[in-house]
Amino acid sequence: MAIGTNDTIIKFGALTAITTGTPASISSAAFSAASDIAAWTNADDAPLARFILKCQWATATGVANKSVILHARAINIDSTFDAVVPSANRLDQIGVFNVYAAATATDYYFESTECTLPLLKTSQEFEFYLENQTGQAISSNWALKIMPFTFGPK
Repeated sequence: MAIGTNDTIIKFGALTAITTGTPASISSAAFSAASDIAAWTNADDAPLARFILKCQWATATGVANKSVILHARAINIDSTFDAVVPSANRLDQIGVFNVYAAATATDYYFESTECTLPLLKTSQEFEFYLENQTGQAISSNWALKIMPFTFGPK
């Protein structure tokens, strides 16, 4: 079966690195720092995204079948008003990375679940945070990338 004209297809934006500098390690049950991930503007107003996380662990035991949670914070919602930073008391979870392996000094790449972006206006800006629920610290120098996408006619 061929995809015909006006059939619905997935349309991808650019895969964009959003980590800055050398991100600090993330302790177990802790959040990444705001300064580790650059603010990202959804210039295409894509309603959906997938994320790629590259990381290592300091200890290679006990992380399989655990998760790294992805949170989104809408910024500049109304002029310079921002949503509250995610914390144990305020969670804005949009996705999860299911961790399947760990070894020290080995880069692992995990893809997120499909994420719905909480759009409040056109060209919404976001800060993203990782919540480490693996039981082991994520080593410094991890990286996060975003791939926005939508559906439309061919």
